[in-house]
Amino acid sequence: MTMKTIILKRLLVVTLIVLTQACAVVLPTETNNPVKHPFKPGEGAVVVSITSNSAQLNYVSKITLEQVLPPNYASGAKKATPTQYYLNDIKNINRDTSFLAGNLPAGEYKLVALQAPVGAPGTVSYSLRNFNTSIVGNIVVKPNQISDLGRVVLTAINLNAGIGRSKQYLDNAELIKKYLPEWTAIETYTVDSGWLEPRKDIDIAEGFATIYPIGMNAITDLEAGYVAGASRMGTMHVRTPKGFWKTVVQAPDFLPIRSIALHPDDNVRFIVGAESAKLFKINKEFEFIEIDTGNLVNGTILFIDQDKQTKRWYLGVRQEARSADDKPPTLAVYYSDDLESGDWTALIEASVAWSAWSGETYAWVWPRSNGLGFASTETSSVHCFDYVSQAWTQYPIPNDQRLIGLTGGANDSIGVLAGKSGGFAGVFANTYYTTNCGESWVQTYSPYKVKASAPLMLADGTVLEKGGVFRDGGIYASKTPWEKEGWQKILDDSVLAESIYLTEKGDLIMISNGQWGWEAIRGSSDGGKTWTIEKSSYSQKMQDAIDGKKQN
Repeated sequence: MTMKTIILKRLLVVTLIVLTQACAVVLPTETNNPVKHPFKPGEGAVVVSITSNSAQLNYVSKITLEQVLPPNYASGAKKATPTQYYLNDIKNINRDTSFLAGNLPAGEYKLVALQAPVGAPGTVSYSLRNFNTSIVGNIVVKPNQISDLGRVVLTAINLNAGIGRSKQYLDNAELIKKYLPEWTAIETYTVDSGWLEPRKDIDIAEGFATIYPIGMNAITDLEAGYVAGASRMGTMHVRTPKGFWKTVVQAPDFLPIRSIALHPDDNVRFIVGAESAKLFKINKEFEFIEIDTGNLVNGTILFIDQDKQTKRWYLGVRQEARSADDKPPTLAVYYSDDLESGDWTALIEASVAWSAWSGETYAWVWPRSNGLGFASTETSSVHCFDYVSQAWTQYPIPNDQRLIGLTGGANDSIGVLAGKSGGFAGVFANTYYTTNCGESWVQTYSPYKVKASAPLMLADGTVLEKGGVFRDGGIYASKTPWEKEGWQKILDDSVLAESIYLTEKGDLIMISNGQWGWEAIRGSSDGGKTWTIEKSSYSQKMQDAIDGKKQN
């Protein structure tokens, strides 16, 4: 089966999921924000938070509700068309969770569409319809009351789109208190659940999303060969040295964990970082305890490390531009002698803003044996910071090329993908690696003429390179990567979009990133020659149940 056939098949599956039954085209009516506008006569409000467990959807920006008319309801001699209303996002809580609300006339409603931004800000949103919303049921709005629907979860269930009501977050009282303190008028209204029926036993979206990993990231070496990672729903997983994954803890409010580190205190298991400069300790009882981050800038914490000698902490923080007046997005490293209530000072910073001239720009921060590494498209240089000397080493990418991709390998080696072009540079890109932080570079000559990924060096000096933009997808390996001969194909599979991590133990972990609707985590202990699926978001038992229902 060709890649084109797979893509078309996948698109067909998605199309069958999202298309709704034919109905009259109705322009939804915008609703007033209940935080700012009191009810009109006969109105009530609907409030709901939605968490999306999908890289294809991200946070939901609009919900379309449609009136449910009584059977055979007619207006005069003509059958009436139900009115549709928008609930709008009034607070984007994080990357995956939004809070939506609106005032609308009392009555019964059903969920008919969801919208989410696609791509860069300002692009057109798309609607997802017929998400099997019968599982969540209909909604009732009462005059002068607030219908609090709690949390709704969207997730892929194998190749199917799933929607469900949260069993953990039945209302949004805490979320409103935390993120919308200005809504003082809510205390004067009656607030109850707006669902017409109790939550159904077949509502499995939340449970499936928290157990089966989607969006696994923050892969971090722990101790004794153990490795940690976290999925989009804030579920933390730990891998044993033998390649078995165990779900260990769930972050509050499905907060996406973006970085993980060990803590020297015996009473603390881990430190985890998230969006909005949120930092947590996870204690021995696996409780999340939020840390006061002092004067740390607001952003997503993507990197956590500590100098074991000086006990100084280092955080990598990505800041996004929230408005046209903000400075462009950046990735920066900050340091502080104290993790809690820290006085954070910028160590290095680079822009990651999109450019009309050169396209995407990137920056990377990663741990090294005695410090940290930092690199960016903006400078096209590799920077290595030594914790002991507190000094930087900096060398440019060869031939003043633009840095496009980077991997940190064994023994502090670094692999880069670089080219002169501004857009997709694979046709014109080159690959290099260095073992001395860029003081000298070795160019690699794998069979891939179109370069699309940075090379990765293993502990024995073998260099791996994945590719296959147009054909011959897979991974090649060589112990003499500076030569055109000697390369061997060790994996004949399309893995270009997958992420590969090298552990301190020497194992390789490859994550599919949900490119075909479900996620697979594979492991290799022989340098990538053989791979085993260690964990997956695909449930055969669930698929058998789905297929059985379709046949019936």
